[in-house]
Amino acid sequence: MQKREFERYGVDIENPDDPRYETHKGFLDWAEAYETGGLDTRSKARHEKWLSEINNPFLRIEGTHSIEENTRVIMQKMRE
Repeated sequence: MQKREFERYGVDIENPDDPRYETHKGFLDWAEAYETGGLDTRSKARHEKWLSEINNPFLRIEGTHSIEENTRVIMQKMRE
């Protein structure tokens, strides 16, 4: 996550004098807590709860497969 932030904004975002510093730190704190956060914050638990309550079909694509495999699954579902 931090690598992506550096690629986007440069290493200056780690400098407390940079105006983006507080936003950057807040984002990293949120991202670190996403997996373990409760329903009171934007977290995996809250997103899973929301998904369990919607009536629309959705396709879950997770990062455990290759892009090619995910594309195959998506195309298959679109044909159905």
